[in-house]
Amino acid sequence: MKRENMMRLVTMAGRWLGLAGLALWLAGCVLQAEPPLFAEEQGAAALKGLGTQFANYSLRNGAWEKEDEVMEMRPVEQHYEAVTPTGSTSLLFVPMEEDWFVVQGSEPGKPAAYLLAERQDKTVFLYPLMCTELKKIADVAAHIRFEGDDCIAGKDFSQADFAAISASLPDPTMKMEPVAP
Repeated sequence: MKRENMMRLVTMAGRWLGLAGLALWLAGCVLQAEPPLFAEEQGAAALKGLGTQFANYSLRNGAWEKEDEVMEMRPVEQHYEAVTPTGSTSLLFVPMEEDWFVVQGSEPGKPAAYLLAERQDKTVFLYPLMCTELKKIADVAAHIRFEGDDCIAGKDFSQADFAAISASLPDPTMKMEPVAP
């Protein structure tokens, strides 16, 4: 992976997923696309009714541990701005099936990065789409270009591909929950 791309991913991960996400992103790269796969009008208010402040949790040794940093999720048009003390990232939640979303994270001038999210009541479970895992899903891998540790979705990558990925996911290792104001 090019140093420039690694630094961008580290920065985006820290802003987007907190410290837990940073560790996962450093373990391997996630699915990216340029141009982004989804347009603003495809976004949904996935966090409606949960407020704007969220705590991030990581699964460690079988128990959920709360991260120190709280993230603000500001609704803007059809997406959210995930704001932390270190910066912000645009997150577009695209509906897939009941309570499941493709999350497209983007910063100006950079490739979009993807993960899946599942909302269960007030908890949002997060599933980073790690390139090492995507290589194992033959039907999906055919629509992805793998370059070293990077993986880039082709123009024909669709919501059906994301649905196929969701059927192969392990248990979540990250989640976010609303924080009382």
